[in-house]
Amino acid sequence: MKNYFLTSSFLLLLSCGGTNDESFGANETNTDTVLTTDGLHDSNSTNSIDDSEQIQIIPLKEKNQITDYVEHFLGGKVFEDKEKMDFKKGDIHFYEILDVKNGFARVTGYYEASYDFAVWRMANGNDLVGKTSKSCGPVCDYAFNFFEIANIDAKDVTETILPMNELNSHSAKIRKKVTDRYVIEDEESQLIFMLPQKGTSMDVYISMNYNEIEFPILNLSWNKEKFVIAKKIEEIPVLDLETR
Repeated sequence: MKNYFLTSSFLLLLSCGGTNDESFGANETNTDTVLTTDGLHDSNSTNSIDDSEQIQIIPLKEKNQITDYVEHFLGGKVFEDKEKMDFKKGDIHFYEILDVKNGFARVTGYYEASYDFAVWRMANGNDLVGKTSKSCGPVCDYAFNFFEIANIDAKDVTETILPMNELNSHSAKIRKKVTDRYVIEDEESQLIFMLPQKGTSMDVYISMNYNEIEFPILNLSWNKEKFVIAKKIEEIPVLDLETR
């Protein structure tokens, strides 16, 4: 499984485009409006500048619409209408899918990549935001991160919110079944997390042989605290490859 972040070549491509995009970054997008979808959060905090002036700091936890989280993690404006974008001004992101009601978004732009975002409500009142990416050039590299939103912070909880030991163990078992049965060029594999547009469960795929082989290997369910394995798929599909 490859690491969580995009390759350096892809990041270099974005930087050469003259943008201020900081994917997976910590920059919070400024906003003048508090959005209160589902009525989850309604408190503000203030930060004193001097004796005569104060500005209002909107905690990230209060920005609970999917659009807020998308722009926070991509570090810039994401457009619903790409015709309104101005690349010379650094506009590079637009929505391919935006489902505010169900807390899901797919973003692409002037680059060879796409991002998926989804929001889950947690039992402790915080939001969990899943972020996945796919960058291709020509072989596709998949990445995934999950963040718990608490006050002004976005804490990466990928290793604790997912059953990583079981995921890696089952992935290795499936990978061995593929390599034992078929002749393939590359035995390395990646995990692909299919963030849900509807519902809370999530399928996980394996990708092998330079993305030529991709199929589901298990399903994860959400218990409002973490993801647990609901179903393991033990059998591999029939593949259009030379058998051993």
